[in-house]
Amino acid sequence: MQDNLTQLRSFYELSWLGSRIGTDSTSRSHMTHGMGLVFTETLPPQARAALRHEKSGQRLTLPVHTDIYGFTHYHEPATLPHWLQMLRRLPLLHHLGCRVVRGWGLEKKTTTISPDGGNLVTLGGVDSRGINAEQHDPVSMMRDAATPWNVHYFNSNLVNVLKVLLGFIPAQWAFWYVDSWWILTWIGALLWFAITAVRNVLQSMVGGGAFCRSMLLPWNRYVSWSRMADSLLYTGISVPLLEVVVRMWLLEDWLGITVQNNELAVYTVIAMINSVYISGHNIFRGLPKEAVVGNLFRSAISIPLSIVLGKGLLVCFVWLGIADPVGALQNCAAIVSKCSSDIVAAVIEGFADRNMYLRMRTLEYDSKFSQIFNNLVKLALLFPQATIRRLMQEQPREFWQQLLEKDPNAARQAIVHLLDLMYMWYYLPRSHDIFWRRLGSMPTEEVEGILALHSLLRLQREISSQVLDGLLGDNFANALAFYLRQHDSYRKEIRHEAARRNLFMEKAA
Repeated sequence: MQDNLTQLRSFYELSWLGSRIGTDSTSRSHMTHGMGLVFTETLPPQARAALRHEKSGQRLTLPVHTDIYGFTHYHEPATLPHWLQMLRRLPLLHHLGCRVVRGWGLEKKTTTISPDGGNLVTLGGVDSRGINAEQHDPVSMMRDAATPWNVHYFNSNLVNVLKVLLGFIPAQWAFWYVDSWWILTWIGALLWFAITAVRNVLQSMVGGGAFCRSMLLPWNRYVSWSRMADSLLYTGISVPLLEVVVRMWLLEDWLGITVQNNELAVYTVIAMINSVYISGHNIFRGLPKEAVVGNLFRSAISIPLSIVLGKGLLVCFVWLGIADPVGALQNCAAIVSKCSSDIVAAVIEGFADRNMYLRMRTLEYDSKFSQIFNNLVKLALLFPQATIRRLMQEQPREFWQQLLEKDPNAARQAIVHLLDLMYMWYYLPRSHDIFWRRLGSMPTEEVEGILALHSLLRLQREISSQVLDGLLGDNFANALAFYLRQHDSYRKEIRHEAARRNLFMEKAA
């Protein structure tokens, strides 16, 4: 060995030897922590708080400290619209339109031994008895958690009703307290809730593309009733804030500002406070970032809209012959501001929901197409002397019979993938957009393979036989009925759109 030290040293002239710290990957044993390591500075606040309150021995803190830093990169787009270039000249907007990437980095050569406690902890841990969390008895854990008053196990419809009631009570109290106009006193809370409910329905339909939806997907499938209940809860709490504290106490009683003497100031203050309140509870509820930022700045658009709606409402009051139309408009100032704010929110949050659906569908289609490509590779290896696309297009039944003899598992996988694509096409919002968008970014051979695979959907008898034999489990009735009812129209829709986009598709049967 000593004779080869020179050669051994030459191996590490460019790559120095150094210490490495790591863990095992799964930590099935209760004797080790496992699951990797993490720097405490990179954890979210809730995780850091949980780490501080954990009992000693649950998680291992290594006596190692390394300086780390956070960074933000702004990636400039290739081109910018002229109006965006003008906006970027304003203060604090010079990065507008850039793609933002945030992350963490390590300062080189700063790792030191820190006996008092470092900043590197294990992701996995053991409990106070030295038992890995994955080895707990799930039945006993479920029994301990399912207490009668654990809200996570309440009926979801009951929880939604309770949320609506909790929001309705302060809203109704606020209108009773103001007691300015008998109509608002008795139905003001209902009107406030109706505005919020209609806005939630409209933004959900806009976000999910309900106006060009599949006929199999009813409009109410786009609406999250739990999310609407949360929205009604928080909007009910906002009524005392906007109607009593802001409009009545702050503006009218203390500052003497009303719609009659300064309507712009009234609508501006109400809209700004409402925007801050909405963005705050949007962050608390974990809504998309686009919705949070949009709601924070939507007052700039809602203020002129409030003035227009207020003028229109004043004309209606005069036409109805109300004795004091200006006074009635002053009493409705918060509702007018609320209505205009929700109109703007329906557009902003609708597009935020749209982007969320597009991201979800992109991940789902990428995963499904990856599985389909793996299946097509298997088919190509089973038929090395033939063109798979031509076989599926011209002789689907003969191809299926040969495939079932050579590899039944690959044949069943192909059918499952096709049924998944049918389900995604008809029942997932924004699926059509992403389906063609992903196909448009693929090479021609891959596109032809995916579209040619749809030829197998014509094998109605063979697919039904596989489903009846347990391909989809015991509860297959709805899935089989869906396939038998829709596979012809599905293939026609795909074929028509593929022809319009100049893509390959099998000929009509």
